[in-house]
Amino acid sequence: MNTAKPPTFAELSARWELHQLPLPDGAQLRYGWWKQETATHGQILVLPGRGEVIEKYNEVAGEWAARGFAVLCFDPRGQGGSSREIPHRSYIKSFDTYVNDLRLLWQDVALAQSVTDLRLICAHSTGAHIALRLLTDPNPPAPPDGLILTAPFLEFSLATTPWWAQGVIRTVALHVVGRWNTKEYAPGQEDHAYTPFAQSVHTNDPARHEHWQSLQTHLMPKDYVTGGVTRAWALAAYLSNRKLRRQLGRLHPPCLSFLTPDDRIVDGPSQTQVPGTQILLPGEKHELWQAPDGVRTKMWSHIDAFLATLRTQKATPPACSSRRPPL
Repeated sequence: MNTAKPPTFAELSARWELHQLPLPDGAQLRYGWWKQETATHGQILVLPGRGEVIEKYNEVAGEWAARGFAVLCFDPRGQGGSSREIPHRSYIKSFDTYVNDLRLLWQDVALAQSVTDLRLICAHSTGAHIALRLLTDPNPPAPPDGLILTAPFLEFSLATTPWWAQGVIRTVALHVVGRWNTKEYAPGQEDHAYTPFAQSVHTNDPARHEHWQSLQTHLMPKDYVTGGVTRAWALAAYLSNRKLRRQLGRLHPPCLSFLTPDDRIVDGPSQTQVPGTQILLPGEKHELWQAPDGVRTKMWSHIDAFLATLRTQKATPPACSSRRPPL
């Protein structure tokens, strides 16, 4: 990654054609199309993780654009420039709201654009959780040709908690915490503050770590910054994770997942429940798109092979039975 002085937030935003999508409840989603410098044939919807913004994905968007994809990204409700009920912290009563927001964006924005190549979803962490919820819903929308996930959120990480106490924390404690003072921070959560690289649980790459910390601390508008999660968000996430694990068997699009078994933000072992091809990256931290160049090169190698397989499958007509029907 280039370690030169980072651009301003306005310069990062200028790489996108930004819009607002009105939602049925009066809220709005901030979304953007990457400004292409070359012709595109495919399309990819990039779903950020909790607390992230469109501009964090400029590097990734440029890499997808170089592969001929139109790139669509958005700020999920409650973060960035999208509507939020409470400033500076993650609050939601039910993850169904996130799923419904994504359904509308997918149907009214992504599917409204025609493509001649693959149509994909690439989702990280909580974004991966929401994408999986939508695509395994009993009434799913038209699916993408393929799904690429990084560090999917299926459980909270309790890496520092004794195994015998984890079940109590995930059930009793969350229900107790999540039903009182719901808009207050959950225990251990707080406003965003600069984190030195030595304390990072997000990435092993110092330059990318510094870029994101600088973006949050100094560059982007203060009302775009998101700190920790509220009690209500924690309970809603627990209930949604429990629902998602019951319906993962309904996932039909081919899926490539990059998993972080040593993650300290989301649970590592539970990530293996996602169907499809799994690439384990032991020792890597949560934000794989912010990982060192060597790790990202390995990821892109797997992704390019996955895309080649998807294109072959899409170009191959389904086999027809040669058996004659009975007279």
